Amino acid sequence: MAVTSSGEIKLSDLQTEFGGSSPIAFSEYHFNASGPNTNGFFPNSGEINLASFYGATNTATSSISSSTTDVSLATTFGVAWAKNGPKVLNIDSGVTIGATTGNPAVMVSSGMAGTLVVNNAGTISGHGGAGGATSDTDIDACTPGVAGNDGGDGGHGISVASTGATINNTGTISGGGGGGGGGGAGERGSVTISGVFRYYAGRPGGAGGNGAGYNQSATNGSNGLSSPGPSHNRWSGAGGDGGNGGAIGSAGEDGENGGNNSRQSCTAGVGGSGGAAGKAINNGGATWTNGTTSGTYNGAYT
Repeated sequence: MAVTSSGEIKLSDLQTEFGGSSPIAFSEYHFNASGPNTNGFFPNSGEINLASFYGATNTATSSISSSTTDVSLATTFGVAWAKNGPKVLNIDSGVTIGATTGNPAVMVSSGMAGTLVVNNAGTISGHGGAGGATSDTDIDACTPGVAGNDGGDGGHGISVASTGATINNTGTISGGGGGGGGGGAGERGSVTISGVFRYYAGRPGGAGGNGAGYNQSATNGSNGLSSPGPSHNRWSGAGGDGGNGGAIGSAGEDGENGGNNSRQSCTAGVGGSGGAAGKAINNGGATWTNGTTSGTYNGAYT
């Protein structure tokens, strides 16, 4: 509990709230000192007087009241992150915290000391995975058709890298959807031109769709090109269709394999794998405790 807001303050009251060594020295309670967490109630250096301690608490509290992206709690709490003592993060109703590719929307950073309580009443959204691309290559050989690229993985809503966190959710926490896999190229065809026998690339597959996530809706994969194609590869197999992107918290679809033709014994390209679903809350190196779970989750959170 906080130091009294009025009346007498004893040095032992400071030690009860903030810890510290005996005999007590005011210099222990400078905010940037190596001792207890004083959360900015007191200066980084210089004179401290007892009146500065009225209402002081060792609980570091931060609130997010406007929409933002890529929140790192080590940055949010600053020096207090590595100091012992409780920390509280409040995310207000109506706030959206999103993520850009490669980042969670909220990172419970490594290196935390003490404990953390996250109270989420807003919307936390991981990024959607990108759809997998495909390509075809004209090689004069009966090699396998070009494979579709894998879809990108959906991003996580919250990723936890320090122990001691409790997450209360009365809002919405979502992982991003995985991107669809690209379609595989069709089986290579062949043709004889002026007495010269040649293989030609299969028809290209379609691109995968994007997964749903922060500022991004899920899209369907595109169709592979059909066979027959232009005269030089009229015997090539059709390209496979790209997989659809996943809904929030869901994996993307695999791309289709390329089609075969009736003239050769080459191999069609395989479709790319759909991207994995992002998690609402991810173990990024540490476990956590789910407190209030009356809100909405899209994706795994246990």
